[in-house]
Order: sequence, then C-alpha cells, then structure tokens
Amino acid sequence: MDQGQFVSKRTASFPFFSQFINTDYIYISIIDNGVGFDHVDKTKMLTPYFTTKKKGTGLGLAIVTKIISDHNSTILFNSIKDGAKVEIIIPRYYD
Repeated sequence: MDQGQFVSKRTASFPFFSQFINTDYIYISIIDNGVGFDHVDKTKMLTPYFTTKKKGTGLGLAIVTKIISDHNSTILFNSIKDGAKVEIIIPRYYD
C-alpha cells in the first residue's frame, strides 16, 4: 500500500473498525467476535431474503452487496479466530 492515512476505532467491546486511505483506494476492516462465516455458504448469504436469524429479513447483506457493486468496490468475508472480519475496498475516484 502507498503512504496514506490510517484511522482506527475500538469501542469498549466489538466490533473493531479500521480504515486506511491511500491515493487510489479506501480500505475498511470490520472485526467482530460473532460466530464467523464458516457455517454459512458465502454466496447464499449475499442473496436477498437469505437469513440464519429467527427474525431476520435477509436484506442487509444483499443491500450492502448492491451498494458495493454500484461503486466498483470489493467486499471480502473471512472467519477468524473467535469471530469474523469483513474487508471493503473502495476506489477513491469513480468514473
């Protein structure tokens, strides 16, 4: 990564949020201590109305994925020890 600005925020508990901005991209990482993504098909979890929650609508990640796609960005889902990590990469400049 090029030289850039790094911002990090930690609340009293999770989630942990960090952001790095360089000349071409904005990198965002969100880490929590939930169950992770290992037990879910990552492709299915991005489709509308798919949920693993009793009262979930299944729209949250579908909407996020649409916004990310509309901005030529990337979103990555990773399970980590004792939680999950979501990384978002957004181009700073959009044609």
